[in-house]
Amino acid sequence: MEKSIGYLQQSFWPLREISSLADANAQVRRRLDEVANVRVVRRYRR
Repeated sequence: MEKSIGYLQQSFWPLREISSLADANAQVRRRLDEVANVRVVRRYRR
């Protein structure tokens, strides 16, 4: 959990303008779909 918070603080929030909670949620979901969840972890790559 702490790594997730650090990731948000260092890699996500500084790059964004957020107008509402709904906007923040939409941006986080988009980031997960387009960047974070598509990365291949070297340890598990085959």
